[in-house]
Amino acid sequence: MRQFTTLVIAVACTLMSTQTTHAVTVLPNAYPTIILSGQTPQSTIAHHPGFDQYYASQTGYPTAKAYVWDASGTLLQTHYPLNIDGRSWNYNPGTGNIEMVAYSPYGLYTMGLDAAGLLTGADTNTNPAVGSGLLPAYDAPRDLFYSFASGNIVQVQSGGGVWQTPITLDLASAGSPTLTYYFVGYDQTRDVLITLDHTNDRALVHDLTGAYIGASQLPIGTPVNYFGGYANGQLFIKGPLGVDSHGFDIFTPEPATISLMCIGAVAILRRRNNA
Repeated sequence: MRQFTTLVIAVACTLMSTQTTHAVTVLPNAYPTIILSGQTPQSTIAHHPGFDQYYASQTGYPTAKAYVWDASGTLLQTHYPLNIDGRSWNYNPGTGNIEMVAYSPYGLYTMGLDAAGLLTGADTNTNPAVGSGLLPAYDAPRDLFYSFASGNIVQVQSGGGVWQTPITLDLASAGSPTLTYYFVGYDQTRDVLITLDHTNDRALVHDLTGAYIGASQLPIGTPVNYFGGYANGQLFIKGPLGVDSHGFDIFTPEPATISLMCIGAVAILRRRNNA
């Protein structure tokens, strides 16, 4: 009977992994993860996997503050003044750098980091053709930036600064909500766009054709504009008291995660069988 149970679990895990590979599954209710404490960034948020740290800033003026948090959400650094009106922070896996899209001075900046991954202020405008007053999300494999202002249109700009065909989001299938201005997230693993339904406090997910995939209900209110980020597989939004930035999972685990969980379960059952 125990051997049969082990076989059933193994088969079920295989099926779950296969199904998740071919479909993006959105959690009906978002699951809280970490809180980036101490400050509330208006920009998007970047995660550096090498340092396992998060980066963001205030927006709207060059004397804004920039922030660095560790993996648990503890504030490690407040860097001031930034001297750049930054709007979105991204990690570029091709270069291993934290980058920032800025409005003034306009451009894409490579942010200076020290050996501990803290900001040094030695920032370089590496691409003056790419800049924005919005909060672009970076699609590293395609070298594209996705920007949302209002309505249902996501603008697409190449890393070379050339505008591509925009993406029209199907909001009718989501109930025709009003979205949080300026924010759009991109999940590279699932190849989807994430927006915030300000009308109903939900995270919405669309594919890159604009087709609606699903929604995840959030336990806190969504901002009217700014204060949104997507990094390290998590959606971040401003906390309910206007402080901190709260992280959420809005997707079911990826196949690799499911496989690891299943391998562990099967191994435990086998040890019990042999005991």
